[in-house]
Parts: sequence; structure tokens; C-alpha cells
Amino acid sequence: MKRRKFYIILFVFILNYYCLSADKEEIEKAQNALRFNNFNKAIELYTGLIDTYSEYAPFFYGRGMAYYYLDNNDNAAIDFQKAISFDSNYFDAYLGLAYTLLHNGNNKKSLELIEKAIQINPKSSNAFYTKGLINYLDKKYKNSVDNFSISIKLDTSNVSAIYGRAIAYYQLKDYANAKIDFDTFITKTTGFAELKMESERLLKAINDSNSK
Repeated sequence: MKRRKFYIILFVFILNYYCLSADKEEIEKAQNALRFNNFNKAIELYTGLIDTYSEYAPFFYGRGMAYYYLDNNDNAAIDFQKAISFDSNYFDAYLGLAYTLLHNGNNKKSLELIEKAIQINPKSSNAFYTKGLINYLDKKYKNSVDNFSISIKLDTSNVSAIYGRAIAYYQLKDYANAKIDFDTFITKTTGFAELKMESERLLKAINDSNSK
């Protein structure tokens, strides 16, 4: 019986593989639409794929991301939840759903989802960054510093985590460490113009305070 079940699962897997291969062009179009910020087109293409493959988690995740970038958080949450229902270990879907709920102000549920994501992938810098961000928004600055620190340890190029830790240190009035992180952020980042300006402003505030 077990062997028969295995062959049934294998057959379904092979069948799905060849069906997906047949729609490779449509899948690539959907992925490219999402990659190049054509989100309405991505939704249209992913919806067409979902009509054919109604239980394939990555298509729900892809459409969820398009909804998320259009600030349509309700539909994004529905699609991320669908993706998780078809694949309970879908790390990216947990992360996407966590961000969606965070935007809706549901920090508690967002934190629960991030904890699940970390269980699936404990080496994810982005997951620990998100956990640090939730802690910061909840004004748990010490916890925030701890999680941003793990994020940076996992990926030293994660400038968002460096900035996050800097402002958490600033809130804790640990200006020495805040100054180090602000300086590092300004040196490492090639974008984030507004955050660089804010970092420079806070650095000036620290330096003015130290000179008094």
C-alpha cells in the first residue's frame, strides 16, 4: 500500500512538472511582469495560471506579491494564506504575509508568522530584520537590537538592519553604538537617500550633544 501511494505521488509530481513546462512561457511572462514592476499585468498573468493550476502555491505567492506592491493588502493576505495552505513550509509566503499584516497594524500576528518563518529558515537575515522591525515598532528596543544584530551577523551587507539597529540604539540612548551604525550605514549604502539624510541628522544631534 505504501509503495502504491508513493507511485501515485510520483505520478502526480511528474504530471505537474510536464504541465508546468508546457506553460513555461506564461510563467516567465508573469515573473518578468513582477520583476519589472508591471504589477497589474503580473496579477492578470498569475490569475490565468491559477485558473489552470488552482493548488500551486508559487502562483498564489507571485500574485500576492503583485497585490502587496499595489498596496492591496487584503488580496495580498488572501493569496499568501492560500500559498501557505498548499505548502505549509513556504518561507517566502510567511514573510510576505507578515509584512502585509504589519502594514495593517497587526504586529502580534505578524510576529507569530515571522517566528514560523525563522523555524523554517533560521539563516535568513531578512526574517530576523523583520522581527527586529516589529520589536522596534512595539518599542521593545533591546529586543530590536538583538534581532537586528543577528540579521547583520547572517548578512553583513544588510544595510536595512544596520540602520534599524542604529535607530534602536538611538532610542536606548546608546549614542556610541548608534554613531558606529549610522556611520557604517552611510558608508555602505548606495541608495536610501532619505534614510541617509536622517542618519546624518541624527549623527549631528549626537555630535552636538557630545560637544556640550
